[in-house]
Amino acid sequence: MHNQDWNLRDIPGASNAPADLTPIIAESLAHNRGPDPDNLDHRQSPDYGVVATLEGAILEIFLTFRRGSAYCCPEWECHVGLRPGKRWGNLRRKMNDAGIAVKPRLELRGTCMIEEGTNFFDFSKPHPDRSGWYGFAPTEKAWSYKINYSEGVD
Repeated sequence: MHNQDWNLRDIPGASNAPADLTPIIAESLAHNRGPDPDNLDHRQSPDYGVVATLEGAILEIFLTFRRGSAYCCPEWECHVGLRPGKRWGNLRRKMNDAGIAVKPRLELRGTCMIEEGTNFFDFSKPHPDRSGWYGFAPTEKAWSYKINYSEGVD
């Protein structure tokens, strides 16, 4: 084995080292199709920043809504899809496929960063030509929030 082929899980005594779940979470986010402010008939994959790790039963995700990109809203669950109290079967399958051991029940610790200038629907401005669509407004300042909840058991 070459050094560049090493994985933290291959190192003796490092079995509890955090697993990098960034590629798995990024792939899931890439399937999202959000609004395109320039073409209402087109949906686009939003430009997220994401870093994710799993250490024991703790899934930690840092999600960034980036400046200049358009999103429907800044709500965590709308974008990540890991609902509190629900079983996260799709994520578990992807981790299993990647050879990552998963505890019976996971706890999610999320940090959501919204950069200044990120565009979200402005729900006070319904679109005149399209029901369920709205105008966009950039955030005036950066802000963040944290979430913390557990996966369900069924």
